Amino acid sequence: MRFVGIRRTAGGPVEVAELRGAEGGDEIAVVAELDAFWSDPRSHLARGAVGPSFRRTDVVLVPPVLPSARVFCVGLNYARHHAEGSYSGDPLPEFPTIFARWTSSLGVGDGVVEIPADEDGLDWEGEVVAWVGADLAAASADDALAAVVGYSTFDDITARGAQKRTSQWTLGKNVEGSGPLGPLVPAGEVGDLRDGLRIRTRVNGVTVQDASTDDLIFSVGDTLALISRTVGVRSGDLLATGTPAGVGYARDPRWLLGDGDVVDVEVERLGTLRTTVVRGRPNHSSPPRGLRHQFSTNVEDASKLARPATGGVAVEGAEQADPVRTFDGETVRSVQRTECTQPTFEEESHMAEATGTATETAILAGGCFWGVEELIRKQPGVLSTRVGYSGGDVPNATYRNHGTHAEAVEIVFDPTRTSFRNLLEFFFQIHDPSTKNRQGNDVGLSYRSAIFYTSEEQKEVALDTIADVDASGIWPGKVVTEVTEAGDFWEAEPEHQDYLQRIPNGYTCHWVRPDWKLPRRATA
Repeated sequence: MRFVGIRRTAGGPVEVAELRGAEGGDEIAVVAELDAFWSDPRSHLARGAVGPSFRRTDVVLVPPVLPSARVFCVGLNYARHHAEGSYSGDPLPEFPTIFARWTSSLGVGDGVVEIPADEDGLDWEGEVVAWVGADLAAASADDALAAVVGYSTFDDITARGAQKRTSQWTLGKNVEGSGPLGPLVPAGEVGDLRDGLRIRTRVNGVTVQDASTDDLIFSVGDTLALISRTVGVRSGDLLATGTPAGVGYARDPRWLLGDGDVVDVEVERLGTLRTTVVRGRPNHSSPPRGLRHQFSTNVEDASKLARPATGGVAVEGAEQADPVRTFDGETVRSVQRTECTQPTFEEESHMAEATGTATETAILAGGCFWGVEELIRKQPGVLSTRVGYSGGDVPNATYRNHGTHAEAVEIVFDPTRTSFRNLLEFFFQIHDPSTKNRQGNDVGLSYRSAIFYTSEEQKEVALDTIADVDASGIWPGKVVTEVTEAGDFWEAEPEHQDYLQRIPNGYTCHWVRPDWKLPRRATA
């Protein structure tokens, strides 16, 4: 049995649910609300799901972690890891090195973690997490171990620059979304870590850590007992047990995770946890786009896998602009001049202004607004674009507080050079309109597919185009794109405007499907 946290709707309460089927199974069934679960986790784990079931793609996965939970972590807790780092040659420690993570730094599998601006890269630390299911005070090691109700695969992804500047590890260990958790597996199915579970970490398929939990210096019971004698331990708290030898910073030459690197942590009996590292999503909310990371316990966004703007191939040597140092809060378009005879995006805008051409506006939402804007802006007849938030309930919406708004793109176009129908056909070519509240691994209401029409004519064109898409069978499922009258459009912050123009190898999950042609359906 495996258990995860879910939200049925954006901003809804967190519930604990049972993940059914093989690892990565598609069905999720509700066990209990989060608070109720941690009030008596053993009973809920034994009983299993009692609530409704959902498809995995219809809910948002989050860690099943109480907001008040403490995440205790043990450093240098594998004997061979202790020997490979700064303490090489020193005797094994008498007491465990305990540090803490914030719950906002936690995520779930298949998430994305962003490299902070001041870091060359991030480091991997494959681990096992123990979930505590009872309150402990001055407990014995045996009683503390008996209080553990489950275990999960964990990756204690670390910003080494921030960690190593001082003797305090807090900043380096709390990059948002940098603590992805696998599903909770009941303790009875796992056994005692001292018996030895194999733990392996792979980076882009290359094994970098391969060890056994019998190399732990301090056991789960001993460590929890020690903590309980000082600050107490509560039901819902977590203990990250430490990482084995093979971390990147201890290698010669040093090896850190860079843009697009994929990390898999596999623990015997617990399963595999995958995380992608990216560079270049500035000023993100918590978490980094759900997973904008990874996942957080207080944000509905789910994880996303990186796809370079170049169509899946990272450009070697591509400049990674630092939005804080090079952007200065101003909107700057980097337009590359070519020898083609087509007018550029900005030249079209200026020509329209000079000639007084009548324009029309379209507002479309199809997932992360960076990628949608970058592709649509290149279409003939498009005069200008800006990204923002629309279709929701929060006035003066911002990236950190946009309620039920979708990430949307406002498109001003010349109706003598293109049509709303043409734009919609291209829109349905660059995103998947058959996935509800999702584009790729970007999950949440913010990423829904929507057309916000500005006239009755646009509404009719939208409905007709959707009918053609459904009739064509091009997408594997029916179109779930909402068609809603346009309301307020709240312009996004400057750092989100023209993002892929400024950072051409930045994050996107949109691309033009080749040889895609939408036929018109037969009419009576």
